[in-house]
Amino acid sequence: MLTFAVLGEVRAWRGDHPLDLGPKQRRAVLAALLLRCGRSATVSDLVADVWGEQATASAVGALRNHVLHLRKALEPERAPGSPPTVLVGFDGGYALRLPPGAVDTELADRYAAEAERAA
Repeated sequence: MLTFAVLGEVRAWRGDHPLDLGPKQRRAVLAALLLRCGRSATVSDLVADVWGEQATASAVGALRNHVLHLRKALEPERAPGSPPTVLVGFDGGYALRLPPGAVDTELADRYAAEAERAA
């Protein structure tokens, strides 16, 4: 099972094993997708999120490269040529398909709601 942290440093684990997510821009791409909670993001959305106003003409290629490496990190057993199931693409963008509770922000929201109900 994959789990993710975006509160603090962006991190990921497969079970108890930490994943190598690579450089900070790649982690920023992952964070931008994780914070969408499963909703899709266009390429231009992600370029704006990660590179902002400093985006250059090479940003789209860099984004696609980061997605390629994230897919390898998130689904290392995926056979070449088979479609990804975690970091999926769609016409013009990407989305993460994760089970509920895989991201620390979801757990924090749940615990906060439980604490509010208990108070």
